Amino acid sequence: LNFGPVGDILGPDPDEANGIAQRFADESQSRVVECTLPLGIEFEEKDGGDIFIKDVQQDTDAWEQGVRPGAQLVMISATFGDEMWPTRKVGMGQFLGTLNSRFGANIKLALEKENRNALNDFFASFAPKPQTEDDKKKAQDLAAEFDQAERGLEGKTFFFR
Repeated sequence: LNFGPVGDILGPDPDEANGIAQRFADESQSRVVECTLPLGIEFEEKDGGDIFIKDVQQDTDAWEQGVRPGAQLVMISATFGDEMWPTRKVGMGQFLGTLNSRFGANIKLALEKENRNALNDFFASFAPKPQTEDDKKKAQDLAAEFDQAERGLEGKTFFFR
C-alpha cells in the first residue's frame, strides 16, 4: 500500500506548487489582468465548479483589458493585498463570496482558455451593425415601393394552372 502524498497517485494539483497552495498566478499558463471595479462581468459555473466568463459589458475596464466571454477564470485577487486565490473547482458560491469580499478599487483575474480564434472574429464581422440614417431611408423607400406595388395588385384576379 502506498500512503504517500495524494499528488503521487493522482498527479500534481494545478493549484499547488511544491505542495503549497499558489498565491500568485503562473503567467506562463494564464494571462493576468487588473481591472477596476465594478467589473461588469457575468460569470457562469461549468465543468464541475470551474468559473467561466459568460458576458462582459463593453463600456467597462474589463472589456478594455481584453476580457471576453468563454475564458476560464483560474485565479482571483484575495480579499485584500496582492495574493491570488485559485478558482478551479470552487463553485459559484465560494467564488462570489471571494469576489464580493474584495477590498479596494481594483481586482486581478487570471484567465485561461481565452478564445483568440480567427473564426470567432470572422463570424463577429457578420453581426448586425447599428443602422445608419442612410440605411433607415433605404428601408423606408423599400417599404413605400412595396406598398405601391401592393396597391397596384388590388382588385386583380390571378389564375394558376
